[in-house]
Amino acid sequence: MVDASDVLQNLFAFQKKTVKALENNEKLTIETSVYEIMALMNIILLKPEQNNKAMIDAFGGAVLNNLHSTTIEK
Repeated sequence: MVDASDVLQNLFAFQKKTVKALENNEKLTIETSVYEIMALMNIILLKPEQNNKAMIDAFGGAVLNNLHSTTIEK
């Protein structure tokens, strides 16, 4: 089971990191930044065993895989 408050806190931290990157003139392209762009719209893209490094850093690989599994079961 995944704690929803932890997921929301991690999503918010990931969004803040993405906004900070934009403020530092880093570019987000659809080809390389899908997870970041979707996170800014409060969407977590869940693909089993296919998370990018930024998502793993923000959430942890085990949490993302557990979240995916829990979502699929429902």
